Amino acid sequence: SLIGSPNVLANPAVGVEGSMFVANVVGKSFLAINGSADPLYPAESERPLLDAFRNAGADVTFEVENSGHDTSWHPKRAPQIEAFIDAHPRDPLPERVMLATELTDRANRMSWVVIDELADTPAKLGVLGLPPKRAGGLVAERKGNTVEVVAIGIRRCRLLLSPEEFDLGAEVVVRTNDQESFRSRVQPSLDTLLEWAAEDVDRAMLFAAQLEMRSKMQGGPARRHTSGSFSSESWWCQSHREGTVIQCK
Repeated sequence: SLIGSPNVLANPAVGVEGSMFVANVVGKSFLAINGSADPLYPAESERPLLDAFRNAGADVTFEVENSGHDTSWHPKRAPQIEAFIDAHPRDPLPERVMLATELTDRANRMSWVVIDELADTPAKLGVLGLPPKRAGGLVAERKGNTVEVVAIGIRRCRLLLSPEEFDLGAEVVVRTNDQESFRSRVQPSLDTLLEWAAEDVDRAMLFAAQLEMRSKMQGGPARRHTSGSFSSESWWCQSHREGTVIQCK
């Protein structure tokens, strides 16, 4: 819910903490209603931004009302808004997650992925407003017990494993930037379960294990991927069990 324009938040003069990365709207659903006579944010001035969200992979519904900078249209649109919410239920553990950030102590998590450390070389990621000095991003896609990861500008990140989505009695396989970085069974951890249960307070997001991913080296020849460019780095994973780090690969 926002009265105004995302472009305002992208203005450095506003002083909003953190950058607005276009990658973070991928897979999200938006219902945008804008007044045609809005003197501050005319509907047509917002269309390019929403088109950019849609082109990036967001599900965008854009409606224009004969109104100004107000919500006088809300009573009429309330049934549509409620229907939109009902038609787009929250998926707490999506199969595919995309995350971009320039921070590592906050605003660095999307569902079951966490970015803990950025690389020295900044990644070139789409952002509204001025780009940050450093940034990193990743795409993680889960297919059964296998996770395909594309990482750019990242030195260290984590995958949170839910027993609702992973069979922790079988091997978990992680492929990072087209290379296998982990293949092993992962033991559930009570410490991990309690840590994230206290953080999320959400029964739909219970994580019994986590894998820490680290880049072995930085740099290397540039490679291309459908989700963007990344370095040809080697990666390894560690499994956290009852507070002890066990190197698996």
